Formats: sequence, structure tokens, C-alpha cells
Amino acid sequence: MIDKNRLINEISNKDDRILIASLIDKYKKYCVSNKLVSSSFLNEHQELLVRKYIPNLPIYKVNEMCSKSIISKTPDDINILKITPVKDITHKDVLGCLFSLGLTSSMIGDIFIEEDCIYLTALSRMTNFLIDNLTCIKKIPVKISITDDLVLIKNHLEVFNCFVTSMRLDTIVSSLANISRSKAVFLITSKMVLVNYQIQTKIKDVRYNDIISIKKVGKFKIGNILLETKKNKKKLEVYKYV
Repeated sequence: MIDKNRLINEISNKDDRILIASLIDKYKKYCVSNKLVSSSFLNEHQELLVRKYIPNLPIYKVNEMCSKSIISKTPDDINILKITPVKDITHKDVLGCLFSLGLTSSMIGDIFIEEDCIYLTALSRMTNFLIDNLTCIKKIPVKISITDDLVLIKNHLEVFNCFVTSMRLDTIVSSLANISRSKAVFLITSKMVLVNYQIQTKIKDVRYNDIISIKKVGKFKIGNILLETKKNKKKLEVYKYV
């Protein structure tokens, strides 16, 4: 049986401790009854925590392009919603509208803007609420239907390379945002930079597969170091979520 107190003491972040504590309780009930109530959405950082501390909890996500997952034994706990029309509507517009309905980030799944529609992964228990209340986005009337497939035609990851002098967070942010390092430090200390979905106010090294979100700039995934020059510059592979 999982030693809840020991595990909680290993986790320094308060929000992470609360999440893992609640999921340990869920797991213990699951072990006794074999019944599992699905969770809200987990981001990639939270999913990694669950896989580390409670590896026997079943995790489900729609496909590999999705960054959000849930604790669930069945795909029936997530619906794929198709929203039309899509003209002049951005990811930010959809997210803002969902927040205005009182939803939090843990209630909102992945959003994909395609050429002819918007896909939204939604908790099944929230689906009727969304269909009834998400009637317009940016004052544009929209229709929502449940679909069986998440058919992504657009490439939602833009791959590019950048040269950096080190893997320090301020250096990486400077390159990604095309700003000076002093401005990058200001963004970091002003809590405008997240690493793996957590606010990062200290300068540390960035690692392979880290997710970096810069407010008003974008969300990026760090790839491989492709080469290092004689002057110690690194050619870095980066994926931008678009």
C-alpha cells in the first residue's frame, strides 16, 4: 500500500502535494472497490507526477498530440467536441470564452484550431454544459457537436532551430522571445515564464523535453542539441505549439 505521508513529504510544491494527496485517496478507494471516478484534466507536468508517485493509476488521453490527460479506465470519460465555424477565431479566443463560463484550466482539455473547425477535448460530465452554454466565441455564433475522431490536418507543432550560448533559462527565453537577456530575466522574475507548467522565478538550466511557456509569446518544447560550435554555441531544436 502507498505510504501517503512519505510521498507527500517528498514533494516540495504545495499544489503538487495537494494533487498527489487527492489522487492517492482516489487510488486507495479504487483498490478496495475496483471503481474509479475519473479526474479532471492533468497537464503534462501533473501526468509525470502521477506516473512517478502512483504508477498503477490508469491514465487516458485522446492521442499523442494531446497535452492533457485524465485518470480514467475508459475513453468514455472524454468527449471530442467539434465547433464550427472557425473563421477569425484563435486558440486564445476559445480559451477566454471557456474561462468566462467559469471553467478552470483543470476543466478544459486540448484545443486544436483546424481550417474548417475547432476541436475541444472535454470531460464527458461537462459536455452538456458546454453544448448549452458555449453558443458564441468572440461574438461569433458557433455550433457544437460530439464527434468520434480527432482528425488533425494542420501541423500543430512548428519545428525550428536556434543558437544559444548556454542552456540557462534566461538564455533560452531570450532566444525564443527574441529579446535581450536582461528582459528575459525580467520576464522570469515577474512570473511570466512557466517551465513544465509551473511558474519559474529562478534561473536554472533547461533540459530536453522541458515545456516552456512565455506569456504573450507562446509555448515551446525543447528538443535535442543538434551540434555545438567551437565557441560553445549550441544549435537547439525547438518545437512551438501553434
